[in-house]
Amino acid sequence: MKKTLLLIILMITISSYSQTQRLDSITQSNFKMIFSYNNDIYQGFETKSLENSIWINKTKTTVSYNSDALVDMLIVKRWNGSEYANDAKEIYQYNSNQQISTITSFGWNVNVWENSGLGTYNYANNLKTEYVQEQDNKVVYTYDVNNLLTKLEIFDWIENSNTFSQTTDHKYEYSYDSENNIEQMVQWIKNSNDVWTIEQTTDFSYDNNINRENLIVPFELINPEGAFVLRDFNHKITETMVDNDSSTLMNYHYSNTTTADVLDYKNSISIYPNPTTSQVKFDITDFEKIEIYDITGKLITKTETNIVNMENVPSGTYLYRIQKGNKTINGKIIKK
Repeated sequence: MKKTLLLIILMITISSYSQTQRLDSITQSNFKMIFSYNNDIYQGFETKSLENSIWINKTKTTVSYNSDALVDMLIVKRWNGSEYANDAKEIYQYNSNQQISTITSFGWNVNVWENSGLGTYNYANNLKTEYVQEQDNKVVYTYDVNNLLTKLEIFDWIENSNTFSQTTDHKYEYSYDSENNIEQMVQWIKNSNDVWTIEQTTDFSYDNNINRENLIVPFELINPEGAFVLRDFNHKITETMVDNDSSTLMNYHYSNTTTADVLDYKNSISIYPNPTTSQVKFDITDFEKIEIYDITGKLITKTETNIVNMENVPSGTYLYRIQKGNKTINGKIIKK
């Protein structure tokens, strides 16, 4: 099965930025990912590996956004010993529900991007049912009555038949705790005797004092076969443990930016009109300033009053940031 060079699929929504705990890094014993932000707007990440006690640059991934504040392009550059050079690219298209509909992949060849494949998502009842990569593989998703993913099956493309296989020899199964966090992921594979055997089991543990609404988790973190979705975890992950190799213990690190009552306070603020064609009024008192950013993190305007003039900015989605004492309140504004 063809493995895309992009092991991370990013689906960022603007609502992530109204939350208060930010994922800064993911670290294994010999591998880590370091995330970058601009005014809390996710910009990408770098990967590094530990070699001879030294962290070595590996890849650098950057994202761009469309007018709905959804990722429309992802570019991966690979470290060549002296600089990051173009390696791979993905372009995202969305359906009317702002779900990814297609992913077009490209590889860098000398001085030009070359198309390397197209993947299509299919949905039913707002849940993904299939992800089909043309002449490559098909991923089928199964859910329980609570719409939790319970099984993921991978079907390979059969060139001689010009179709996908009718049976699978590679699947993942999931179980959940009482808070609907993924508790265990089991990877199954058929052996040479066509018998299902467990290839790997991964257990997850959580800090249940921090719920999902208090986490800025900027993306869906998916392994090459789409094994699990980080955004669906309700609580702060403390570690994952893979049974067949203790060195794959992985810790997830978050920045310490939470204030106790940010969310309750945010929900009490009225902002109108939103969407707007000109001005936006914030029903708030006793604050220091209001700042407006575009989706790249560029500061557009700031004010110490509760009225922001948006008349001269282009149509699109913008972020607001209200500074009130030691609290920062974030959200979005849509300019028509």
